Amino acid sequence: KKVEGQNFSIRKRTLEYDDVMNKQREIIYELRKDILVSDDPKIRMMDILRNTIEDQVNAIVSGRQGSQKIDKEKLEQWLSTTFPVDFKVDEMKLERGADVEGIINQIFETVASAYEEKEKHEDPERVQYLERNVMLSALDELWINHLRSMDDLRQNVQFAGIAQKDPLVEYKQQAFQLFAELEENISQQILANMFRASSTLESIEHMLHSIPQTEQSAQDVEIENLISQLRLMQEQGLEAESLSIDELNELGPEVAPEPNVTAPIHREGPKVRPNDPCPCGSGKKYKVCHG
Repeated sequence: KKVEGQNFSIRKRTLEYDDVMNKQREIIYELRKDILVSDDPKIRMMDILRNTIEDQVNAIVSGRQGSQKIDKEKLEQWLSTTFPVDFKVDEMKLERGADVEGIINQIFETVASAYEEKEKHEDPERVQYLERNVMLSALDELWINHLRSMDDLRQNVQFAGIAQKDPLVEYKQQAFQLFAELEENISQQILANMFRASSTLESIEHMLHSIPQTEQSAQDVEIENLISQLRLMQEQGLEAESLSIDELNELGPEVAPEPNVTAPIHREGPKVRPNDPCPCGSGKKYKVCHG
């Protein structure tokens, strides 16, 4: 009976660990299902856009209500690394007394407007596929990484007992933090990639040319590289529909032009050795005459 009681406690403890993972799995699978069955995945993408902008702006707001201030440097850095869009941050009122809700709306409308402009140049039959692919790719990739982190966490928290802490409590607390980071990273990656996938060359080229050249970010340079690779693929007759920058980077040398190889030089006559008579007819050795 004592052994059975110990086994029961072990099974119960294992189930409590599994419950934490199952709750996270339910949330992710429900989100994935919503994306797959949604008639208009763009609605879900715009919800993610709005919520992420609110979270990012509110995270860099300081001061009391009525005298709030937004950190311009952090805002500009996040916007420039996430969206290839000109936000005219210098014209925003970010100092004391800033209208936080107004700034959020302004950023959202700017991004949404740029995305709608990009959509006009997309293949209408592939737009929804692109939107689903952008969201699902980020979700699946980061979820797999999260599962590995959770496995590592489950093993590491067993040492919490040395510090007189309950490993299960530590596991739940750190699992909650990891899941919060997962949700934030999924949203961030979706927004970063919403302008990086395209069904047509015209779409992404038009978007790039609409950005002032003096304000292009590192992401815009990647987009220029995408255009060059798309053109190259079209010239080689390769399928270039619905490829993102990351997918093209993975192709690497496969889409690179073949190097020009100089044809080998073939000798018309036999090889003349240094001590052989010179072919010019002088009677001298080749090494002395024309060698």
